[in-house]
Amino acid sequence: METNINIGIIRIANPIKFFWAIKHGLDYHKMLDSSSYKELHRLKMANWSVEYRTETIGYFCCEAILMDDAIGKSIWICVDMRHTQDLDWFYKYYPDRIKKIRVTADEETRRNRNWIWTEGIDDGPTECELDHITDWDLVIENNTYSDPSTLEAQLVTITNWIDAANNLNPN
Repeated sequence: METNINIGIIRIANPIKFFWAIKHGLDYHKMLDSSSYKELHRLKMANWSVEYRTETIGYFCCEAILMDDAIGKSIWICVDMRHTQDLDWFYKYYPDRIKKIRVTADEETRRNRNWIWTEGIDDGPTECELDHITDWDLVIENNTYSDPSTLEAQLVTITNWIDAANNLNPN
C-alpha cells in the first residue's frame, strides 16, 4: 500500500526575518542564510522578536504556518522552535499532536561547523529558553562522533510517529 504523506515544514524564524527585513530595508533572502550579513542584525532582531512575541503570543507561529504553506498538511514539523511561548501556543491549539525532539551538538562539533559563540545571542532566550525542558520525546545527538546506528534507530522512531499521524489524518 502506497502512503501519501503530506508534510509541512514550519520555520518560525522566517516571518521574524521577513518582518525585520521589511522594517529595516534589509535583504530578506540574505537574512535566511548563515552569512555575516544576518549576523550583523541577529542580536537586535532576536531582541525585537522576544518583545513582539511576548506582546502577541502565537503571531510568529501563525505567520510561519502561512509562509511555509502548511495549512492542510497532515503533519507539521517545526524545525526551529526556540521559545516557550511558541511551544505553549502549539500545545494550546494542537495538544494531542505534539512530539518534542531536541537536537543537540557539543561545542567541539559546533566549532568544527564554524559556529562562534556570540554573547547576547548564545546565552540569550533564542538559544537557551527551552533548556529547562526535560520531558523530550526524543533527543538526537548530532555530534561528529555520534553512533550512526543510534541515529538510525531514532529516525525509525520518527518515521513511526509520522506513519501513525498520517493514519490518523489520511489524505
